Amino acid sequence: MKEIMIAINDKKIIAELKKEKNIKLIYEDFNSKEKILNYLIKNKNINYLIINSEINGKLNINKFIKKIININKKIIIILINKKIKIKNKIKKYIFILDEINIKKIKEIIFMKKIINIFGTNGVGKSIISILIGNKLAQKQLKILIINNDKINKEFFQNIGISEEKIMYKNNMDIFNNKLKINFNNFDFIIYDNPNIKNIKKEKLEKSINIFFSESNLLGIKKTINLINKNYKIKNNIFIIFNKYNSNSISLELLEKIFNEFKILGKINYDKKIDIILNKNKLIKINKIENDLNKIIEKIIKINN
Repeated sequence: MKEIMIAINDKKIIAELKKEKNIKLIYEDFNSKEKILNYLIKNKNINYLIINSEINGKLNINKFIKKIININKKIIIILINKKIKIKNKIKKYIFILDEINIKKIKEIIFMKKIINIFGTNGVGKSIISILIGNKLAQKQLKILIINNDKINKEFFQNIGISEEKIMYKNNMDIFNNKLKINFNNFDFIIYDNPNIKNIKKEKLEKSINIFFSESNLLGIKKTINLINKNYKIKNNIFIIFNKYNSNSISLELLEKIFNEFKILGKINYDKKIDIILNKNKLIKINKIENDLNKIIEKIIKINN
């Protein structure tokens, strides 16, 4: 459940947000910066804070926001600001609106994170997409994975993933493109290998676009060719190096080759991944656990 703290005296915002499900509204008499800070110190589970830049208090707005972030690094601040200059270092933590706009406020609060997974055949997109989805689900996030591959229920059971945490689209009685999906039920929607030609540029710019690459010369060449074909999202691309092993090109050199893009990390090669796909054995992939955790933390921070 999302906890939303409203520090603006606007009955319309409260009335509109009360119509939404799975949220908790806190709208006491927060008429000063000091009152807001005191409440946040005692209640560190607040997800969203709606405030006006002209709220009373001794601190200037930039120092005030900095204090809020120090108290709760995960909080998302929606700032109604008309005149006051906000420092660039702080801007990345907040959404700034020129005026109260209920529609835009709702879009920010109920914004879904879309992850598009791209890569050439055999790079390991499907299995890693599911493992990433599982890691996100362990953080109490609701995940929807949309994939055209046929993967049966036993596959999920064999790697210890609960279908209650992750919903997966294909023939395994979850979803397919013809069925209606309530996207509002999910925090992350992962599209495994979508057809990029059918996705509008605006949607791609708001998505987390991850390209999987093997870390050898042939894999790098294939990935670069794939990216070059999809020129419309060149400024919003993240890279994961999969199947990294002792014969791979060094990370330092890989970072130089892909210096135009943001590197999310590497995933070490483990023969057990092949066992999952080929023999459906119950296993735990401990060797790539740390790699996945580091990547997940970076994914969560994107767009926050």
